[in-house]
Amino acid sequence: MLQVPRVLKWSGKVDRAGQPTAHLAAGELAPPGIYVVSHFGPAHTVAHEVLVTTWMNLPQCLSCSGIRFSLKCRIPERIEESAFFGLELLLESSILAAHLRDATEEVRSTVTNTREFLARSIEFLAAF
Repeated sequence: MLQVPRVLKWSGKVDRAGQPTAHLAAGELAPPGIYVVSHFGPAHTVAHEVLVTTWMNLPQCLSCSGIRFSLKCRIPERIEESAFFGLELLLESSILAAHLRDATEEVRSTVTNTREFLARSIEFLAAF
């Protein structure tokens, strides 16, 4: 079955800092962040916060016809991804070191097995 990708539409509503404007509606494209969600028409719950982890079209509420999303703050970058700390390289180098330790142990095991095989082969051939 052919699947049609969901189309993301950008409303273009941003402030001077490039942040989404105060109120976004269901169906509008929003960047990752923490949003305060207000329900109306009818109001059935108090305002609450939600986490949006990736760009997405904001969903419609299942219980009311009106909903507003207000960006509270953007999601900060992970410390491992920050260029200021170099932890990404440290993480990559520790992973590489672990792979090298595994490979070294495999080579040692192969060398030991080969030596044992050669010793047994020499003993076998000496018997003739």
